[in-house]
Amino acid sequence: MGTTILLAAIVLAVSPGGEPENSSEVASKGYHEYSREMKTSLRAEAIAKTQLERGNAILALTNLYAQLRTDERFESSEVLQSMKNKIWARLTHIRDDLERTLARQREAEKLAAKKKEKSRSRTKSSRSTAQPAGGARVVRGGRAIIPDFGQALVDLIERTIAPGKWDTTGGPFSIVYFAPRRALVVRATGELHHNLNGVLKAVRAAGP
Repeated sequence: MGTTILLAAIVLAVSPGGEPENSSEVASKGYHEYSREMKTSLRAEAIAKTQLERGNAILALTNLYAQLRTDERFESSEVLQSMKNKIWARLTHIRDDLERTLARQREAEKLAAKKKEKSRSRTKSSRSTAQPAGGARVVRGGRAIIPDFGQALVDLIERTIAPGKWDTTGGPFSIVYFAPRRALVVRATGELHHNLNGVLKAVRAAGP
């Protein structure tokens, strides 16, 4: 993009009714020499394959334009005026083309910046909803699923409350976890039920 801006600056330095900035008087050339330089520069600009080649050709055209304008024969020579007009028409076309190119580049940069900002916003949004409070995880549709630790709780109870009295070790008590309702079904004495209720309240109080 920097090279394009430089080319535009070269072209825009030529005023429509005047001569390029910083032009100076030069020795007059023969008409054939002017014509040969003009054709060479016009062709070089037309077939340029790189921005550097095109920039050099444009610079040559602006220099030739200045030489024609400062030639002492210019005001009375239709030939020189015709060559000047032909060069100016090409420079005007180049200027308009470069201005359109710059406009497209600016629009592309704005669009890229908007896409980048939108992507950044989506990333922040996904991070803020990925881990809701309480250790729940989010599944498709935004519905939170709370982890199920029911069976782990059953194992903990059998190891810590009246161990050896549960049916898993040959005892009279039993405890079953009913997953669909997230409920514990306990068959035991009233005293054990009381103790179990106290433990469960303590677990809930310590939870997130």
